[in-house]
Amino acid sequence: MKTCATPKCKSTALVRGSDLCLQCYSAKLDQEKGTKAKRIMGHEEDDIQAEFFFNAAILFPKLDKLLYHACNEGKRDPKRAKRIGIKSGVADVHLAIANHQYHSLYIEFKAGKNTQTDEQIEFQKQVEAAGNKYVVCYSAAQAIEILKDYLLTTNYR
Repeated sequence: MKTCATPKCKSTALVRGSDLCLQCYSAKLDQEKGTKAKRIMGHEEDDIQAEFFFNAAILFPKLDKLLYHACNEGKRDPKRAKRIGIKSGVADVHLAIANHQYHSLYIEFKAGKNTQTDEQIEFQKQVEAAGNKYVVCYSAAQAIEILKDYLLTTNYR
C-alpha cells in the first residue's frame, strides 16, 4: 500500500490522483497560493477512517447512506452542541443494518497505542446492551474485514 510522499508522513489515505495525503496536499496548495500553510496536526485516526470509507464505497456501493460517520467532535459551542444532540464518546462509524445477531454495527477507529476514553467505553456498554455490535479497529483493512463478515450475516443485498 502506498504512503504519502511527504517525509515523516505515514498516511496511506491518499488524495485521488496524488501521492499526498489530504493534510499534506492541503498544505502544498496553501504554499503554492502563497498563503500561510495550516499547521498539520496528527490525524492518524482520521486518515484510517478516510481510507476505510474510500474502500467501503468501492467494495459496498449499495451501502451508500447506511454507512456513515457520526459527527460527534470538533470545535463547537458546548451549550449548542448539547442542545442539538452531539454526544462525546459516540463511535466514529455506524452501519444502520441489522444482521441475524445484532441491530447494527458501530466502529471506533484508533491509531497506534491509542485506547478508548471512559466516555467511549460507556457508549460501547450501552450500545452492546441494546443489542448492537461494537468494534475498535486500528486499520482500514481490519474495519473492511469486520464489515465484510458482518454483511455476510445480513439479508441486505
